[in-house]
Amino acid sequence: MKKPVLLFTLFISFISYSQEDPVLHWARTFGSIGHQSAYALATDSDGNVYTAGTFSATVDFDPGPGEALLTQTGNSPDGYVQKLDGQGNFVWAKRMGGADGNFWSHMALMPNGDIILAGTFNGTVDFDPGTGVFNLSSTLMLNPIYKSYDVAVVRLDSDGNFIWAKKVGGTQADSVNSLVIDADENIIVAGMFAETADFDPGNGVQNLTATGSWDAFLLKLDTDGNFIWVKQFGGGDDTRIAELKLSDNGNLFILGSYHTGMDADPGTGVHSLPPGPADQFGQIGGSAYVLQLDQAGDFVWADAFNNIFIAATAMGLAPDGNLIVSGMFRGQVDLDPGAGESLFSSEGMTNSLALFKLDTSGNLMWAKATGPVGAFYPHKILSRQDGQFIMAGTFNTTVPLPGSDNIIITATAGDNYPEDVFLARFDSEGNALWAETLGGPYNDTIEDLKITDSGLFYLCGGFDTSADLDPGDGEFQVTAAGWVDAYVERLGPQALGLEDMASSGSWKIYPNPSNGNVNFSFDSSYNGASATIYSMLGQRISGFEINTLQHQLTLPSGTYLVKVENGKSAETKKLIVN
Repeated sequence: MKKPVLLFTLFISFISYSQEDPVLHWARTFGSIGHQSAYALATDSDGNVYTAGTFSATVDFDPGPGEALLTQTGNSPDGYVQKLDGQGNFVWAKRMGGADGNFWSHMALMPNGDIILAGTFNGTVDFDPGTGVFNLSSTLMLNPIYKSYDVAVVRLDSDGNFIWAKKVGGTQADSVNSLVIDADENIIVAGMFAETADFDPGNGVQNLTATGSWDAFLLKLDTDGNFIWVKQFGGGDDTRIAELKLSDNGNLFILGSYHTGMDADPGTGVHSLPPGPADQFGQIGGSAYVLQLDQAGDFVWADAFNNIFIAATAMGLAPDGNLIVSGMFRGQVDLDPGAGESLFSSEGMTNSLALFKLDTSGNLMWAKATGPVGAFYPHKILSRQDGQFIMAGTFNTTVPLPGSDNIIITATAGDNYPEDVFLARFDSEGNALWAETLGGPYNDTIEDLKITDSGLFYLCGGFDTSADLDPGDGEFQVTAAGWVDAYVERLGPQALGLEDMASSGSWKIYPNPSNGNVNFSFDSSYNGASATIYSMLGQRISGFEINTLQHQLTLPSGTYLVKVENGKSAETKKLIVN
């Protein structure tokens, strides 16, 4: 794997909980002839890892020595859900499908561990992965020979057992672009639709008619999949959603793109966003938008970013509630949506990357740009509590990362500019600090990414033919069973590796195992150091500053990692509470 070029030494820490760049803990692949990919990923409080996507033919979903075969039922790919434990070992896998197939693109977990899946399907599909049958059929298109793609939302328990399934849609191909769960366990799905679609999955009717060729929708269901409300926005031409984020106060932030103008107010009011400039042929270019709605789906504000060509790609929420946004542009773009200007220009009509931060009112805080970047597409931006953020996506050439000419990533050489996967870390001002890549001589994807407070990375996607899945200095070569196989992997700091790292240091945990009341003993050299308790998933459970030689803590049953950091040194020990 070609590694990024660092033109100076970085004296930085990877994460406030670790002083190391992430290393590969494990990687798992599965596939057969045809195309398989993991499109969605989730992790639970016990460290289990769930992936969902599509598969063809017969696939063994047990990455270990065992066998867990699932077989496609019709002529189109079926959907699957797979559960692995925290060490990447197989727990279970389930299939949902029919004669025409389905596609899981998004997944989220309820607080009790239930699984919410969202995606699209065609024809008739049995959404009960068990011995029962729960068929749903997509709406017929105007041409009865073909069927439309409708949206499906399914709830399973943590063992993959069926709870319910709902569908919405109309006579054209509808899509799902994002999925979130709010504090009341309501389910919010964002996507696109054309012509007329019914968004009430029950006996009622909630028809919406697109004002453009494609409009965006936002659908809210309760915990049982019953209709609460639906909103639409668009007009003129295509209106697309790239990302949906839920703020701490329940407001919704939406990133997307549009052509030839857009009404961003989903209510009875009008908030028009202007079309972009025309190119030399008179064609109106694309525009990006950022939209805020309140908990009821009502309009708060919207920003537009116009250019001959601009595409919104990813958006993250910073700990302070501000927005980090990425997009692609050609020519000149003004990244200040207000009265000011923040102008950037690409080299000719080559692609450049825009990276900028907006406050909660949509005002520009800072902006960066770099280019040319080829086919550089950030898919995910995830923030950390210290304000730094992780960006992940795909690229196909040599790219200087924003904020610095000193960190450069280079894709694997191959025919037709194949795409590799990149992971990069930025400070709170958008300056690149670190980057790694993974992939092979053909196209590779990253479809989903989750990170934890302790610095664990979980990522999934697909790889074509062969790839190195270790983004670090090591090598983990894999070969696809057919054309494209799916992968899921975990990265993390060395200090949070798989083994018990307890040693005969000058601090102790007792009793261990414990009944819940845990004692910590430190010598005087640890005065002023910090102790942090993580779940095996890497989620921060508790922590304290060491200012006494003895400390007591009460913890529920579980297995934990206790990390003590003292200056530049750190040590982690395992704790078991019965």
